[in-house]
Amino acid sequence: MGNICSKSPEEKQIQNTHSESLSIPNIIPLRRRSSSISSISSQIIQNIRDYYKFGRLLGSGQFGKVRLGFSKRDPNFQVAIKSIDKKKVKNIERLTMEIEMLRLLDHPNIIKVYESFEDDKDYHIVMELCTGRELLEYVVESGYFEEKHAQDIMKKILSIVNHMHKNGICHRDLKLENFVGINKENERDIKLVDFGLSRKFGKQKNSMSSIVGTPYYVAPEVLKGNYGEKCDLWSCGVITYMLLSGKMPFYGWDREDLLRQICHSQVTFPDKSWAGVSDDAKDLILKLMNKIPECRLTAEEALHHKWFNNYRKSSVSIEIIKSLKNFKLKNTFQKEALTMISKTLKYSQIKELNDAFYSLDRQKVGFLTLADIKNGISISGINPVAGEVDVYLKNLDINGDGIVNYSEFLIAALNSKKFLDEELISKAFRHFDAKGTGKITEQQLEEVLIFTNSEFTAQQILNELDLEKKGEISYEEFKKFILEQ
Repeated sequence: MGNICSKSPEEKQIQNTHSESLSIPNIIPLRRRSSSISSISSQIIQNIRDYYKFGRLLGSGQFGKVRLGFSKRDPNFQVAIKSIDKKKVKNIERLTMEIEMLRLLDHPNIIKVYESFEDDKDYHIVMELCTGRELLEYVVESGYFEEKHAQDIMKKILSIVNHMHKNGICHRDLKLENFVGINKENERDIKLVDFGLSRKFGKQKNSMSSIVGTPYYVAPEVLKGNYGEKCDLWSCGVITYMLLSGKMPFYGWDREDLLRQICHSQVTFPDKSWAGVSDDAKDLILKLMNKIPECRLTAEEALHHKWFNNYRKSSVSIEIIKSLKNFKLKNTFQKEALTMISKTLKYSQIKELNDAFYSLDRQKVGFLTLADIKNGISISGINPVAGEVDVYLKNLDINGDGIVNYSEFLIAALNSKKFLDEELISKAFRHFDAKGTGKITEQQLEEVLIFTNSEFTAQQILNELDLEKKGEISYEEFKKFILEQ
């Protein structure tokens, strides 16, 4: 996993006296466990070491450490545990900001936060584990990327940015170091892992003024203290430039000279390293790094730039389309169990589903619309009767917001015999039945509902399943409730 806590000396944040410092996920009451921000009375007092075994150190920095963690429910389920020293926390309100945004964002290439704990010394954030290198390390080793490889990376990064901006979030510190490969075998499949300087922006133009970011990647308008979300697109231009050449677009004798060049010098492609790069790639960089924010491309416009015209598209298997078409939740427990399964799948198990989601998401916004669903069904050769696709969308849209987000897609796509086999169901049951008794008690169910960030209580679910008197769920009942169509 990349070192998501540390910052190298040459890449310190640009900040003035009114700048916003690094923030971390949700902080909860002493020795309490949570998956979301909620009242003290609703939390369960728990010790993180009752649920996770700490492993080797993955990274360390100014605010704390990141360690490998192993779930005590399933030792094969590994996580990253970010522990932040409480003595170094200055502003509790700022500390809630990052987790709120991560709960709002739901994208295949954004790091997942599972739950959080607190003890006498530290705040602990349990996150998805990525074992690949930082994108910067990959560039340093390779020198530069072939254009097709760079296209693949930038398509994902621009999709992330488009998703963030559609949700009203500006990242403000996009850089190669904040993207990490999912694992060493699949380093092209990246995750954005750090949201420490992110901020929600409103409809008002140029609503941000804090001078933050990393010098080489920062947009000119940020240095002037009056900017909007398009500062992220400038950073995307810098990243594209670096991927294709292995070099920064601007250098300086010192920091002041560097910032002067960012504000006043033009982007050039001066040496032999650009000889084999297409004019379309250079054109995209220039349009992303336009010094006038109003003339700069949006993320959505960049995704439709001609450089991506020949981008390869993955096909969607008929099995996945049928899973989406036939999906309909029968009970709340089925949703919670499938959610838990989707969060604990390995990359090899989820890659086909991710590829299918990318293909269906034609606008690259990180969610599916009615038009996307219709297009996917049409391409598959299925011809539904009039109005039928509207019913599909209604069934897939579990939270009722009019779209199918990434998590909802996974839940629906998993609900098929191709993905939901006996081994996966048995493994899922063990996550609930931590003590191996063959039964899921109300308390065990309550603990898993925290992990899945559920809005329901264990008692509500048992009542719905008509098991409130029995107070437990057997394996056969578990299997039946998950597979119920």
